[in-house]
Amino acid sequence: MNKQRIIILAVLMAALCGVIYYQFFVVDPMAGYETASAPRDAAEAAPEPAQTASAETPITSHVDIDALIDEVREVEFDYEAERVSRNPMTPRVGPSVMAAANDNADDEAAELAGRERMLRGLRVTGILHDGINPMAVLNDDVVEEGAQLMNGAIVASIAPDHVVVEFDEETVTVYLEEY
Repeated sequence: MNKQRIIILAVLMAALCGVIYYQFFVVDPMAGYETASAPRDAAEAAPEPAQTASAETPITSHVDIDALIDEVREVEFDYEAERVSRNPMTPRVGPSVMAAANDNADDEAAELAGRERMLRGLRVTGILHDGINPMAVLNDDVVEEGAQLMNGAIVASIAPDHVVVEFDEETVTVYLEEY
């Protein structure tokens, strides 16, 4: 193991030495920059030579700006007509929305609120996913696929980054917590 680390360290050091050598001895950092204004003034005073292809000649392309401007379209959009007024603090999905939609929501709302609290309380703190028999640490309990939790929920599937739990025909995905 140490021999492998020494080899890797030697390769990295050789690469670093090569980069440093290239930067300080091969490449001229001032290439392309004028240090005094005299060469520029002399170039401006001299008559222009015939166009020749050299490294200093910029490459240009011909673009018809007027044609591009003609292709631009304006789209009229009335934001007030498209906007949906709602309270931004109200969730748009989940059991609480379903409970709010029911008129006889007293008993059902209490049941759904309890279910929502239970589902929100699920925590996945670890996953062992070997492809054959995946396991997860769900609320400090080690569970496998198909395991039934104390509240009646069933672990439907375990993926490398999340656990899918089914509870009363609802499917909830609980993602692995990161520290």
